[in-house]
Amino acid sequence: MHTVLVISFMALSGTGVAWMYIETGLGETLAWPFGGGDGAVWLHRLFGLFLMTVFTAHVVYLVRSALVGKRAYLSGPDSLVWTWSDFKAVHQHMAWLFGRREHPVFDRWSWWQKFDYWAVWWGLLIVGTTGLVMFDSVLTTSVLPG
Repeated sequence: MHTVLVISFMALSGTGVAWMYIETGLGETLAWPFGGGDGAVWLHRLFGLFLMTVFTAHVVYLVRSALVGKRAYLSGPDSLVWTWSDFKAVHQHMAWLFGRREHPVFDRWSWWQKFDYWAVWWGLLIVGTTGLVMFDSVLTTSVLPG
């Protein structure tokens, strides 16, 4: 999943920058491998749909795993779900950075790893939702005028 996420993100970055700056020399150069501006737009849309499909598959995997007995995905030392101890660990870690406390002991995932994991979730939800709204702007404005 990490490899697919990285490849999709890089493809979306390349096609998105090409699309955004298509009227400049940089945009035309970046769009050239994708068949020009139209190709960059359609590949951007396809990679966006692909990334949202992978994200949905990840959510289904987590839900299925939690339902069939792997509750460690939701709670316990192997969980990526934030707990009260993670909030305390942020404070302890910052205090350690300034020489005020001992280095905190983390579970399998530290607070910043959990933060990074959830940042991808919220980022994909925000970018995916806005991308779907902009996928077909004529259709969107017929439903959401303004």
